Amino acid sequence: MALIGAAPLMDRFWSKVHKTDGCWLWTGWSDKDGYGMFRLGGKDVRATHAALQIIDGSDVPSGMIVMHSCDTPNCVNPDHLMIGSHADNMLDKVNKGRANGAHPGEQHHYAKLTEKAVREIMSLRETISARQLAPRYGISVTTVNRIWNGDTWRHITQL
Repeated sequence: MALIGAAPLMDRFWSKVHKTDGCWLWTGWSDKDGYGMFRLGGKDVRATHAALQIIDGSDVPSGMIVMHSCDTPNCVNPDHLMIGSHADNMLDKVNKGRANGAHPGEQHHYAKLTEKAVREIMSLRETISARQLAPRYGISVTTVNRIWNGDTWRHITQL
């Protein structure tokens, strides 16, 4: 994409950036997920895409995304940005411990159980049905089965 009126465009873009020693934080409009948005070439694009376009003319290839090494959605520091696939981004998320289940156990904000309760549920697998056990802990039969099958609370090992 050719940059028409590059100087005014750059001025407009950089006026919405607060540079720190690390991240360069986008202060303009953001989407619901906290990613900066910028009007470029008559289209609303993510500020990260615009940053790469403005700085070195890099277009993000179709099907690719801009990833953050800093994991800060509103960062537009080109040193923190890299182009990758969705799969690359998911692998990065897992490697950084931000994937589902990254906050295991009772620290997870949706947790209804304690680790002690999960150990009890695991120990009762051979002696009671999930249907009988679920009401004791205020959880569903599906949740009991997911614990027993190792789909949730994987980090707990039965004593």
